[in-house]
Amino acid sequence: MKNLCLLLLSFIFLQSCAPRLPFTSEVRQQYKLTEDELKQLQFYISHDIILTKNAETVSSKTTEDGTLKIRKGQSTDQVIIKAGTPGIVEKVIDKNRIAVSFEQGKYLVFGDPDGNRGNYTFLAANWRSNRGVLKYGEEEMYANRGAANTFIKFKMSKLNKIQKKTRVAKGRKL
Repeated sequence: MKNLCLLLLSFIFLQSCAPRLPFTSEVRQQYKLTEDELKQLQFYISHDIILTKNAETVSSKTTEDGTLKIRKGQSTDQVIIKAGTPGIVEKVIDKNRIAVSFEQGKYLVFGDPDGNRGNYTFLAANWRSNRGVLKYGEEEMYANRGAANTFIKFKMSKLNKIQKKTRVAKGRKL
């Protein structure tokens, strides 16, 4: 019982110390990861991604004290996904792309579109002025410049199982 507890504690310790490695198509192919297995992995984002939605300009007019007052304003919505934020696979799009969710009902697409065994990087529907344009939930948003270099990481640990049997020889008498 004591050995079982020790083994369990060491396993938990090793899991917490597992390094975060870039997720690549090579890893996916080498370990033949199925859709269910991908959905059970915890992913982490490598760099900050800032998604921005500029709302239409809001203007209003009123007359006060004999003066026409026109107010103009613009609202901006931002979603910041910080480096190290955990995410889960929402769906597997194809053999080179997965949708990773960092908040309920919304996801970002990561993949290796060329299939050249590289990192699964952030993919957007379109790119304008080095900014990704994508649907995030129901809204069209723009990703920050440099977001194309963001990739996903995962924890991987290798455990080598060694079985050891020990016994003490009792000796022999005449």
